[in-house]
Formats: sequence, C-alpha cells, structure tokens
Amino acid sequence: AAPVPAVWLVGGAETPAFLAQNEAMHRRWQGSAWSACAEAPGADHFTVLQDWAALRGPLADTFERWWAQVQDQAR
Repeated sequence: AAPVPAVWLVGGAETPAFLAQNEAMHRRWQGSAWSACAEAPGADHFTVLQDWAALRGPLADTFERWWAQVQDQAR
C-alpha cells in the first residue's frame, strides 16, 4: 500500500514541546508521503479542530491540498 498523505495540526497556543513534536512528525513523514504542517493560531489541543471542522481560515487551504492528495492516491 502507498504511504498515506498526512496533515500535522497543532494549536499555536501550545507549549514549545507540542510545537516541536508536530514539526518532527511532519519532517519524518515527508520522507515517504505528502505531508503538511499546520498551526491554528491561538488554539490549544482542546480547540485545535474547531477551524478544521468548520473549514475556515488558513486551515481550509491545507485541508483542500490534503484532500487532493488523498484523491490522487485513490485513483
């Protein structure tokens, strides 16, 4: 099976450790598949998915790019 495209999403209000972990996962995944690293300004790990679920703000563009990769891989 082909590697799965991934988006690594983190809230901008998280601790430096969370931010670094998100970046590290993105860098590791890039070696085998399409990957994007996104930060939701002002969000934490409880609220980070609110903009993503509503498809608003800069996360909407990231979602659209990710979904295009998933669709391309499914063909």
